[in-house]
Amino acid sequence: MSIQEQKELEKLITDYNSTDPTIVKQNILKYIDLSGLRIKHIADNIGVTMPCIYSYRQPAKRHAIAFDIAVKLANVLNINITQLIEQY
Repeated sequence: MSIQEQKELEKLITDYNSTDPTIVKQNILKYIDLSGLRIKHIADNIGVTMPCIYSYRQPAKRHAIAFDIAVKLANVLNINITQLIEQY
C-alpha cells in the first residue's frame, strides 16, 4: 500500500467514524432492501449472525457498526463503502 493510499484509508475511516450511526444504518437498510439478498446470505458472507444483521437495519439502535464489518457488508452488497456514509 502506498503512502497516498494509506492516507486515503485513514480519511475514509475518520469520515466513517464521524458519521452518525443512524445515517449509516438508514443506508444499510436501503441497500439491503435494494440488493434483494436474504439476511442469512449476508450474515454468512460477513461472518456475523442474522440477529446482528437485523440490528444493523434498525436506525433507532444507535450503536455504531465497526468499520471492518461495514466494509465487509459493502462488499457483499456490491456498493462502495462511501455509500454507507452519504447523507441525503
